[in-house]
Amino acid sequence: MTNKREFILKKIAELEGKKDIDVSKLVSKAIPKQNQPINTKKRSPTIKKEKKILTKTKHEHKLDNLEKKEKKIFLISSDKNLTKTLKLFLIKKGYKLLTNEFGGFPFGLVKVHKPDLIILEHNQSSEKAKEFVKLLRIHPSFHKIPVIIMTNSRSKQDVIDFFKLKIAGYMLKPIEKDKMLLKIEEILKKT
Repeated sequence: MTNKREFILKKIAELEGKKDIDVSKLVSKAIPKQNQPINTKKRSPTIKKEKKILTKTKHEHKLDNLEKKEKKIFLISSDKNLTKTLKLFLIKKGYKLLTNEFGGFPFGLVKVHKPDLIILEHNQSSEKAKEFVKLLRIHPSFHKIPVIIMTNSRSKQDVIDFFKLKIAGYMLKPIEKDKMLLKIEEILKKT
């Protein structure tokens, strides 16, 4: 216990710019021994500083997030309700979500944001999703970005066509959020 208190007080002293300090005097004055009650009404400034060291600052949280690197997911869907639901859900789970609010297949946004994963809605009546995935697979910088297809289509030919384009997943609507999250985590662990 004493080593822990000495360590904390040394850190406080370093922060204050006092590197040569007699720790034993500070320990006996500032931090009560194990069996002594703490007087909560009159706390010394040293104990307040000790609390600051033990809790993370905003800056330290930002550094932690940089180390973890938020994974960027690009959600391309024309279904506004689905987009809103998935966006709120995935943001709560710690992902950075990009959406295409203007419709279409924004290859330019992929170039700018370089997502770690693309979730793409496919409509049976349109071949645009397949064309978009083909463009991704041809491009030298984006050919390895994993793509999950969300669709109503139960056509075997659609499944075959998309898997030929090396997609990472194929999910039928209605989308279950928990299954979607498991699939995303599985795919992003591989990248």
